[in-house]
Amino acid sequence: MKEVKSKVQHYIPQCYLRHFSLNKKNLFVYDKRLSKSFSSSTAKVGYIDYFYELPEKFIKNLSEIPSGTSFFEKEFFAKNIEAKYCQLIGIINSKAKSWFTSQTKEEILNEKEKSFLAQLIAIQYLRMPDIREKYADARKKADALRFDIIKSFIEFTDPKLKGEIKNIQLSYDEAYNPILHSEMYSDEEMYLNIADLLIKKYWIYFVSESNDFYTSDNPIIIKPHLPGQLPYWEGFGMKGAEIILPLGSSVLLTCWDPNCIKEVKNPSDSFCPINEKEKREYNCLQYMFSNEQTYSYHNDFKLISLLKEINYSKEFRIKKPTILVDGK
Repeated sequence: MKEVKSKVQHYIPQCYLRHFSLNKKNLFVYDKRLSKSFSSSTAKVGYIDYFYELPEKFIKNLSEIPSGTSFFEKEFFAKNIEAKYCQLIGIINSKAKSWFTSQTKEEILNEKEKSFLAQLIAIQYLRMPDIREKYADARKKADALRFDIIKSFIEFTDPKLKGEIKNIQLSYDEAYNPILHSEMYSDEEMYLNIADLLIKKYWIYFVSESNDFYTSDNPIIIKPHLPGQLPYWEGFGMKGAEIILPLGSSVLLTCWDPNCIKEVKNPSDSFCPINEKEKREYNCLQYMFSNEQTYSYHNDFKLISLLKEINYSKEFRIKKPTILVDGK
């Protein structure tokens, strides 16, 4: 029987989004493109059609690959990565609810579970559309530079060919982008290195009984606390960086660089209450760094309205980082 391909392929797992839903099916969305909020099912947000589908023309021995061109969507993510991600996030959210009642310190994740979660956070970051766009853009720049060098060399060795060489144009096949991207998020060395950087940080789980943490279609935020630092390892290794990821409407994980430990007043690997000012700041970041959509348990986006007021009624959009090739 021919493999049925899933058109809707989520880069934000539904199992994650359900922790921002009252009924585990629907949540509230603020959309920058539409400048309005609405209710939506978790199945209809955080996806791009055929996002992880692999073009057949780039694959040898396709019949030997489980699920064929849908390998990464069905085998890598759905059966492996998201299953473990869902389990660990579920543990954290469940323990957070218990903590609201007892407020006694207990182990949130054991060493093995924490290591797994660090790897899954790294993979989640690497699987995002922004990463594909950034590295595809860098690939195009690098290819263009190499092409110019080759043309210059040919013109130098045989000036008679200068006219012919000038008319040769380089083309880039956009269909290769899913392949290029898969080499990023499935690169064990890369995600293990990022995970190792995360493990060395100081983990604080902020909690809110009001179920009012936002998340977004770009939920992992890297916030610098020291000026002039280079974004080593996508920013995870940046000195002074705080890594931010809401894990549910009532739990937000922050991972702090030990160099900035003076800013943290709470013990590591613990649940800590959050004040309203801090909560607003984290929710502002989710909206500002979102690509298009911010998600919430409640239909309450007054904070976004206030942000727009101070921005002359315009949506906040953060300029996406690029990789420079030969200074461009």
